[in-house]
Amino acid sequence: MSGIFSRWQPRYAEHGIATFPIGEAKKPRIRGWQKVGLRGSTELANKFGDADALGYVTGRRSNVTVLDIDTTDERVAADAIRQHGQPAIITRTASRKFHLLYRYNGERRRIRPWPELPIDLLGDNGYALAAPSKLATGSYEIIHGHFDDLDRLAPLADLDLPRMASPPIAPVPPKFAAMRAGDGRNNELWERCMRAGADRDLNGMLEIAHTANQLFKEPLMDAEVVKIATSAWQHDAAGLNFFTRPRVMLNHDIVDALTAENSDAVALLVVLERYHGGNSRFVLANEMAAKMGWGLFRWRAARDALIAAGQIKCLQPGGRGPNDPPIYAWGLKG
Repeated sequence: MSGIFSRWQPRYAEHGIATFPIGEAKKPRIRGWQKVGLRGSTELANKFGDADALGYVTGRRSNVTVLDIDTTDERVAADAIRQHGQPAIITRTASRKFHLLYRYNGERRRIRPWPELPIDLLGDNGYALAAPSKLATGSYEIIHGHFDDLDRLAPLADLDLPRMASPPIAPVPPKFAAMRAGDGRNNELWERCMRAGADRDLNGMLEIAHTANQLFKEPLMDAEVVKIATSAWQHDAAGLNFFTRPRVMLNHDIVDALTAENSDAVALLVVLERYHGGNSRFVLANEMAAKMGWGLFRWRAARDALIAAGQIKCLQPGGRGPNDPPIYAWGLKG
């Protein structure tokens, strides 16, 4: 018997909403779910016939913005409705909380935009599970409105979000002027956008990218600049801008245990957290030893201590050529 995803994917597609399969812990079962279109969604329905949960990208791609009421207290949902207008569709989640569905009107994803309220705003770059998804903890069901009301969603009213001040654009590093083809312009421009464009909208990110690009000895093509700026903006909007993380935080017990075994392991862990703390996997190659000013034997001993402590684990040893680096992932995090 086919799963809920394959049965309901065509119905959502009729309303212009591309869906994708959801697995355990409410996580998408595919990579690149942010870019799934209607054709790709149809192919996924044929491939994931066993999936009993489906999700969709909120915001511009689905034309749906969701107020995610992260509490079972119906009074919070009622207050939100009084403030922002009656949604055409209200979904009760598997955990008995609420999704209020509105028509997208340029909102971006904001987690706890009102600090005193347990509400997330799921606009651009967010995703939500769709009714009638079924999880181990329960099912998603529409408790107000009808499925066909997806075509009659109203926009949010009185969305008085706290405004974040736009920081001044930092000076462009001098090394940009010497950059030319083949020496890392794409990476430099992406990092520039991430560092200088935190909390800006897409137009602000594009302004930063175009300004910095003109300082390259050989500027990138406009299409490439837009691609890089959009990627940086999406990462920042999704809370994945780890270039602006204010500090590295480590569990005291982990620091104490590693120090007793190999104090260099603590230093290596700090560096890894600094650059890869928000990444599920990362490259960990021998070249890092020289960048840290260490000998290879010392660096490997620290790396092996982190592996032995369960802090990192090797997913792919690499070594089959220059384009096959060792890939690692986090183990025990805390």
